[in-house]
Amino acid sequence: MYSQTYFGELLSLLPKQKFRSIVKRNKTDKYSKGFKTWDHLVAMIYAQLSKANSLRELETTFNSFSNKHYHLGVKSIKRSTLGEANQKRDSKVFEELANYLISQVHHDSTKDLKALLYLLDSSPIPLSNHHHKWVDEMNHRTKGLKVHLLYSPLTKTLSQLSITNSDINDINKGQELKIETNAIYVFDKGYTDYNWWYKIHRHNSIFITRFKKNASLKVAGTFPVDSKQESKIMADEIVLFKNKTPRKGKKNEYREPLRRITVKRENKDTPLIIATNDLEKPAEQIADLYKKRWDIELFFKWIKQNLKIKRFIGTSENAVKIQIYTAIITYTLALMLKKMKLAKEPLYLFVEKLSSLMFVPVKNRMDYQNRIRKRQQNKIKYQYAFFQ
Repeated sequence: MYSQTYFGELLSLLPKQKFRSIVKRNKTDKYSKGFKTWDHLVAMIYAQLSKANSLRELETTFNSFSNKHYHLGVKSIKRSTLGEANQKRDSKVFEELANYLISQVHHDSTKDLKALLYLLDSSPIPLSNHHHKWVDEMNHRTKGLKVHLLYSPLTKTLSQLSITNSDINDINKGQELKIETNAIYVFDKGYTDYNWWYKIHRHNSIFITRFKKNASLKVAGTFPVDSKQESKIMADEIVLFKNKTPRKGKKNEYREPLRRITVKRENKDTPLIIATNDLEKPAEQIADLYKKRWDIELFFKWIKQNLKIKRFIGTSENAVKIQIYTAIITYTLALMLKKMKLAKEPLYLFVEKLSSLMFVPVKNRMDYQNRIRKRQQNKIKYQYAFFQ
């Protein structure tokens, strides 16, 4: 009798009906004779978890479990077929699936939160040493791609994802974000655009960032610095922009007061100059929120260390994008499975365990389902007792 494997359990979390609609809309199966988009997706997720370093290695290890393929809805793969698919099949289908999974997980994780905190940043994927012809033609100093993310540190989930060439400015992608009401957005000075800041302000949301050195400001007032914060907060001021047309005739629409907080930095001579439209929170709390940016740096580091983003099994731009998107898909599915299993170990250990047990039948499957059922029953008992 067939027993579901850990890999099959992970793939069962994919929204197959939604995936079919994405495939149909993008027509990625239109000219496919045998290697469908589903086969492609499964192979690339397997590549992420197995950390295969080449198409030959991927073909050999995946096909060694051919008796398990039928229950996954796939066939054995050929490296030439997979290589061609990575080059020609539109990466947009993987992008749409990644963003759909991200949105679902993010919504489930944040629906009970009263406050939303987002970190916005990008991370380069250097490719100049990978002998990609399309990379060598770039004129930008850092040749490769750039991953743009909106990340929620409270839930450790992504909210939005996109990939661009490395010469695309961060603010260009920031301006495309759908701004939520009553949220806090934290980002670096690479996202400096006063009119975009004002857009966030009009949505009744808060932004916390840094002023550039050349920001033309005038002081309109000051906040007293608490004696307990003097070792950290050097100044807390209300400022206004001096110029209505700061550069090249572009109109600055931001006319509201802003807050400039000067923060001492350890082991550095220059202070941190924070900009925010929040006129109420204590200065130290705002400084701590800005330091939260480190969480997204740690996330980028985790992804690059635990999934295959540093080494690639394809040389075309399309192949590299597919691999990055499937890395995010794999991360999101692992997060979902960890939550479903009520696993307590850190995610990186959970992924390592999953990688080593992919085609092993799931043991104690009923055990964790019973734990979920028991937890739901206890919740009902508690609610019943509470209203008695």
